[in-house]
Amino acid sequence: MEVTVAHLVGQLATNHRSELLQLVTVTGMKLLQLVTVTGMKLLQLVTVTGMKLLQLVTVTGIKLLQLVTVTGI
Repeated sequence: MEVTVAHLVGQLATNHRSELLQLVTVTGMKLLQLVTVTGMKLLQLVTVTGMKLLQLVTVTGIKLLQLVTVTGI
């Protein structure tokens, strides 16, 4: 069963209480594009890294797409 981006966004916001709009602004990319390009669900990415996506972007200072590419997750 395919998980929709809307459902994913809802789960992410619920589980991590983060502002997804801020995340989109900081990363400068659409969440849908991030999911499509990386080939993994954002919720899974949060689980793997163990940190909130917004914090991850702030701490590393790089885009999530670049982080996924560099780390190989």
